[in-house]
Amino acid sequence: MADTLSNPIIQQAVSQSIQSRVGSDYGGFVPTFMWLARAGANVSPWWSPTRDRQLGAFWKSSDHLSGALYNFEAKMTAIPFKILPKDQSIKEYVRQAEETTDILMETAEFGDGWDVFYNKFIESLITFDNGVFVEIIGDGDKAGPIVGMPISIAILDSSRCTRTGNAMFPVLYQDTDGKMYKLHYTRVMFRSQMPSTRAEMFGVGICAVSRCLMVTQELIDVLTYKGEKMGSRPHRKILVTSGGLDPIDVARSFTIIDSAMDSAGLSRYSKVAVVGSASLPEAGLEQIDLSSLPDGFNEETSVTFGMAVIALALGVDARELFPAMTAGATRADALLQHLKQRGKGPGQMIQITESLFNQKYLPSHLKMVFDFQDDAEDRQIADIKNVRSTRHRTDTTAGVLNIRVSREQMLADGDIDRSQFERLELADGRLDDGTSVLNLFYSTDKIYQKYLQLTGIDDPADIEKNNIDTINPLIVAQLKIVNTDLVNKTGNQDVQWKAYQSRAALEYLQQKYQDKQQEELAAESALLQAQFKPGQSGNPAGRPVGTGKNQQLTSGGKPARPHTDTRNVDLRNPNMQHEANPKQDNLRPGKDDRQSPPSPTSPTSKK
Repeated sequence: MADTLSNPIIQQAVSQSIQSRVGSDYGGFVPTFMWLARAGANVSPWWSPTRDRQLGAFWKSSDHLSGALYNFEAKMTAIPFKILPKDQSIKEYVRQAEETTDILMETAEFGDGWDVFYNKFIESLITFDNGVFVEIIGDGDKAGPIVGMPISIAILDSSRCTRTGNAMFPVLYQDTDGKMYKLHYTRVMFRSQMPSTRAEMFGVGICAVSRCLMVTQELIDVLTYKGEKMGSRPHRKILVTSGGLDPIDVARSFTIIDSAMDSAGLSRYSKVAVVGSASLPEAGLEQIDLSSLPDGFNEETSVTFGMAVIALALGVDARELFPAMTAGATRADALLQHLKQRGKGPGQMIQITESLFNQKYLPSHLKMVFDFQDDAEDRQIADIKNVRSTRHRTDTTAGVLNIRVSREQMLADGDIDRSQFERLELADGRLDDGTSVLNLFYSTDKIYQKYLQLTGIDDPADIEKNNIDTINPLIVAQLKIVNTDLVNKTGNQDVQWKAYQSRAALEYLQQKYQDKQQEELAAESALLQAQFKPGQSGNPAGRPVGTGKNQQLTSGGKPARPHTDTRNVDLRNPNMQHEANPKQDNLRPGKDDRQSPPSPTSPTSKK
């Protein structure tokens, strides 16, 4: 403890904790009632504080149960955890999550670390009906709420915690120095297994030890029976005398053999005493065994059944605790049982832990996550995601579903989180409710108006009315303002998200105007190419009709219809003209190209 106290966080946790066990130079007294706990069948009925104290002593007296509990605790403490930001795109949240993970790993339980803390957490939860209690240590009056962020965490002795049922002060804690503390709900988190529905119990439940109490007692009795019958150097047989053999001589013989065994250093095994005399007529002895187990007793069956019940109480597969249970199990069955663990005892422990820390210890933008997967489970999850991905791609390609519906299914399946869904939708020009991101230009929210107000433009979303040359500089100016605020991280999380949405709206609007401009240029280019194509009817003089602003208009203001030539065209030789214009047939390359244009009075010009 002396080394760990050099950490300022641990020093602050010690000074702010209500527990005197870490703040005094001497150990607290052990109350008399702690020595009155009885094991075996003498466990009080459910429920009382005395019963929990007896349960704490009971499981320690059983080799089978204590071994199973150790296996379970070791399994749970070996599962790594980490604190993650709910929005991975915000670097400040990522940094804060990493820092919080390091603090919990190093400073929990007054510097003993996360593994010690979580081992106590699991043990309290599965061995006490009252459950586990954790002190959340932070600044402020110890009798009131925590001020600011929590500093650290430490386990409270469950036997010293009393549930009050009061929402503001749900727990009373009696410290080892005799003082009573009324804990504010921000300073304590607690939970039990199988909490009772009875209102007066305030959530007291039934722990794993209570769920296997009788079977564990039977295993204890078997071991006690074997120890009493087979241990302490019992007499292995009794000999009944006959034919004049004096029993006193037999008893003297047992005394002599006991002394001989003491000299030989035998403490468990007892040799057979022999007594007799050659002068005795028709002497005889009848042998009777004294140290044998009952007929029909099968220890392997008894232990296997007991371990199966203990595993059932802990919510794990029996083969996790007792290797003998694997006999006859196939590889597929073993894999199936392994994958089921997430939904059984270990899964419930992880859910309880994550729920408590997410509610009571971490800020709203962070979350605790346990990595409960191994290679086999990771492979299984990857295969499932691949099947879903193939289904989404097939449905989208076939037109059964659109991109948004596929993303909604991915969100529901956990393939993407909410933040990823919203950002993907923004990239496609939609808000999280499916409406167009351009609707933000009509919002009355002051933050949206700050970023999306385009001076002099009544309706920025009216792409047909507005000119790109006018609106594009305004969009660029507003993007500069948004990007400046995003980079400098001004405002809270809500402001940052609205700024991000505004940038997506401006970029989407800008793209819409650029797409319109490209469409107009492409249409004009296609029309020009069609007009200048050699030999194509509709422009015999080779003059461009014009498009867009250059298009010729009639007196009514409507676009002039292009001239249509009804001449017959020889498709085999498109450059040769026919009777419709016989003079053109005699034109020769070179010479005739230099002919002067026809006069205004010529038939060609009139036509």
